[in-house]
Amino acid sequence: MLKSLAIALCSLGLATAAVAQSSTTTPPTTPAPSATSPSTSGSGMTTGSTTKSAADCDSSWKTADKNADGKLDQTELNSAKSSVPSSLQSAASVTQPQFMTACQGK
Repeated sequence: MLKSLAIALCSLGLATAAVAQSSTTTPPTTPAPSATSPSTSGSGMTTGSTTKSAADCDSSWKTADKNADGKLDQTELNSAKSSVPSSLQSAASVTQPQFMTACQGK
């Protein structure tokens, strides 16, 4: 009888330990960045991993390319710094395809 009681208590202890070990908590998740609500640094350019839409980039391009020659020269780059992706701001000149690729984060 004493042996049966000891076995029962031991089994109960092991079952409790097994339940405690099998209980898991779900790690916190962070929301994925949303393409519909990009974060901006106040300059109109996106920051982090969010991107602007093609229409937004096209509008920025048209604003920056003052003489509509299909490229941004140093004068245009300097006067449109807030519209030009930071990766292109130090370039000597920028073509529209280069601008669109950098603007859309591709």
